[in-house]
Amino acid sequence: MFTCVRNHIHDGTRKSKKTDGEDGLWQVCGGLWRNYSLMYRPKELVEDSRRAQLESILSGQAIMDGQDPDWWWQNAINLYEDYDSDPQVSLES
Repeated sequence: MFTCVRNHIHDGTRKSKKTDGEDGLWQVCGGLWRNYSLMYRPKELVEDSRRAQLESILSGQAIMDGQDPDWWWQNAINLYEDYDSDPQVSLES
């Protein structure tokens, strides 16, 4: 869910982020999952106030831009507050 929400146009290019290849969104987010799985656990991100850590991790990824931490953080908050941190709950409604 976090990965999918990141594939939108907002950086002035009028193009979606590249998704394929080693430097594409899917591979980058796969690496983030393997190396920083905390980013995919909304409860821990929000309850432990780890926004600064999230920003630091995303700033090290060339495909991410300045708005990505805001989007990622807001989605973590929404999943935490509205769906008990479980994206599957959002699909049920």
